[in-house]
Amino acid sequence: MEDKPTILIVDDESGSREALKMILHPHYHVEEADGGLQALQFIRKRRSMW
Repeated sequence: MEDKPTILIVDDESGSREALKMILHPHYHVEEADGGLQALQFIRKRRSMW
């Protein structure tokens, strides 16, 4: 299995996030956030893993 890059989708509308996720999923590991605060929490969590 190939290691895909990760992309973070940030949007307050779940429909938009899901549509983008469906388009991007074959090429990227897709994460979602419903706003800036959740996105920052995700980034901080990922940064601590590096």
